Parts: sequence; C-alpha cells; structure tokens
Amino acid sequence: MKKIKAIFFDFDDTLQDREKAFEYYCNIFFDEFLPDVCEKERKMKIQQMLDNAEGGYLPREKYFPKMIALWGWENPPEVDTLVYHFNHTFGKYVALFDDVFTVLETLKSRGYKLGIITNGNSVVQNMKLDSAGIRDFFDVILVSGDCPWAKPSREIFDEAAKQIGIENENIVYIGDHPVNDIQGALGADMNAVWMNFGYFKDKCKADVPQIKTLSELIEIFK
Repeated sequence: MKKIKAIFFDFDDTLQDREKAFEYYCNIFFDEFLPDVCEKERKMKIQQMLDNAEGGYLPREKYFPKMIALWGWENPPEVDTLVYHFNHTFGKYVALFDDVFTVLETLKSRGYKLGIITNGNSVVQNMKLDSAGIRDFFDVILVSGDCPWAKPSREIFDEAAKQIGIENENIVYIGDHPVNDIQGALGADMNAVWMNFGYFKDKCKADVPQIKTLSELIEIFK
C-alpha cells in the first residue's frame, strides 16, 4: 500500500448499520400507514420488510409493490406516495456504529484527510449525513445522486480525489460492497479496505485487507 494521505468511506454498512436504521424506519412506516396492525403481525411484517430489501439495493419503485403483493394489502396508498415517504423520512433515522466518532477523531488528529463517496438518492443520503452529525469530519463528500456518475464508475472516485487535491494512489477507500466499493476503488487506482459486514458479509473475493469493525483502522493507519 502506497503512503496513505486520505481515507475515504462508504456510508451504509461502513459507517452505519443500514439494516438497523431501516428497522427504525419500518416502525415509522407502520405508524403512518398500518397503525391498526396488531403487535405480533407488525413484528412479522417488519421482518419481511427487512428480508426483502436486498440490502437497500432493490429500487423503491419495485420494493413497495413487492411488499404490497406479499401482504395482500388491500387499498394501499399509491406506490409514489410510499416512495416519497421513504425518500423524505428514512434518512432521519441513522444507526452509526459505536466507534465512528472515536475512529474519525483519531484519524483526523493523525493528519489524514477524510472523505465520503456514497451511492444513492440525493435527498435520502444527504439527510442521513445531516442526521448522523458527521459532516464536519470530512474534507469531501460526494453523493452519487448529486453527480453524473455512481460507484463503481472511476469518475466519481477521481472527482473526490481531485476535490481533495491528493493523488488516487495515496488514498484508501473503505467500503462493504465487493463491486461498487472495492472493485470501484481499485479500478480508480486507489487502495481499498473491505468492511466485512452487512448484506455482503463474506462475499468479497478481492485480495485486499478486511476489517469487521471500524476501530481496526486505528491500528492500520497509525
């Protein structure tokens, strides 16, 4: 690994436990749209929402019709209404890993520049970042919904490097997705560390360092 001057992060399942955050949202969803469902059925349906989300990679326009059909939901709201609710509500509920602030403070104190490159809807991802209260740690933040590109396209990695003023080979990218994060970073001539967590746990075959908790970065990047 070349001399590292900057450390970039994915957000979901890297800085936060996305499934836990989504479970918070599911409870809000039931309060809003299905408040009369009994507690036992509510728990069952929330688990179904979690099980069918495909780690958040299933577009909401397909996800909600899938849930409506699975539940045999009679007279549901329009899918556009459910999508809008998700886009303007989910981001309020974050579940940062317990060590996030300690890790970011430590890396920052050691002189590393920090960044985030995250795929997703602009409203949703920016709301997550605002709710998380971590923006001030980062020297650059790119949300694909605000850009012409998305991971794993090289362009979004190059743009982040350009904005921070550091060569790609001197940047390491931390993420959970084997393709979007790891292959994307390597394809952009960056270094990569795989966060072995969440939907893609144990599914990355790339020959890169891996971590299971963010705290491990404190030992790696001294």
